[in-house]
Amino acid sequence: MVDVVVCYDQPGSMENAYQRKYDKYSLHGRILPLVVGYLGSWYPRNDEIRTILGINGRSWDAFRFKAQLAAIQGSMDMVCAHFHHGAPNPEAEDNPPLPVVTPYPVD
Repeated sequence: MVDVVVCYDQPGSMENAYQRKYDKYSLHGRILPLVVGYLGSWYPRNDEIRTILGINGRSWDAFRFKAQLAAIQGSMDMVCAHFHHGAPNPEAEDNPPLPVVTPYPVD
């Protein structure tokens, strides 16, 4: 079984997340925790899954990119929901577009 967890982007947090998943499900058979940081960090032990399942390098790289992107997108969605008290619905007329924030003044 492969189980995905997204956690804080720190080595200790990622190791703890891996261990929690392993401890929780190891009684049910072989468990392969897949740990991705909420800002896209990749836990090095994730690559064991590729070896065990025999996934080729190109496919694994594409999967890794998509997993990291999904973690980042999910994090951004939560941030937007927090600041807007719920996920904005771009289709709704009463939701104006979000302002563009730049690190420098735009003339």
